[in-house]
Amino acid sequence: SLTYAGGAVGNGGDTVFCEDQARVSTFKGFYNLDYLINKISDVEMSKDFEKVVGPNDPSDVNFRRILKAFQSDKKYKVLYYDLKGFYEGIWANVLGQRYVWKKAPYGVVDVEDEGLRHRIPPNCLDAKNQLIQTVLRTPKNWQMEIPGRQGSYYVFGADYTYSTQIISKLLPLQLSFLLFHEWLRNFTHDPELIRDANAVFHSEGWSGDDIEKKLDILKVMRLDNLTTLRIAN
Repeated sequence: SLTYAGGAVGNGGDTVFCEDQARVSTFKGFYNLDYLINKISDVEMSKDFEKVVGPNDPSDVNFRRILKAFQSDKKYKVLYYDLKGFYEGIWANVLGQRYVWKKAPYGVVDVEDEGLRHRIPPNCLDAKNQLIQTVLRTPKNWQMEIPGRQGSYYVFGADYTYSTQIISKLLPLQLSFLLFHEWLRNFTHDPELIRDANAVFHSEGWSGDDIEKKLDILKVMRLDNLTTLRIAN
């Protein structure tokens, strides 16, 4: 049987640890929540995840793939610079920047988080049915300059506090999911929408005509704050 994930969940990227209990589920080790939910939901795109980021790939391979996609056409220029700003700011701890990542070697406190509708395999929860808080996020407003375009774009930045211990245990694919989760929080506070969008960004394709198809999927999902960053010229 499965148990509900109750208690505090996390207002950023969450992690679960699944004990090795083959009779209960095939999951064992540390997983990002977005990845796990998509896998147990059997979302079609979930079959792509391990193809996009393999066990021996660097954790940023998918960021570089999506950046290449957004760099391929000038209409994605704003999307490119927004994702590029996040990517280049990962793990930076310089105060006053758009993104600041503060280490928490002893872990981060549990806070009330996004409601979780899905059931989690019972071997992936502790005795209190709690997930592992991995990142705390404090959003802030930011003005982003785009080379070659006049004016500024008002966007979000964030200060993060993250558990260095848990981050160090995540395999490349799980860390990629966690970091994309944090970028996607710039565009929506809906955890279900973030998890669905994370699946789209970790699906195969994202080249040629498929870029528009993927962005149209995100538009249908009502991730409007992201898809409206496409520009006409």
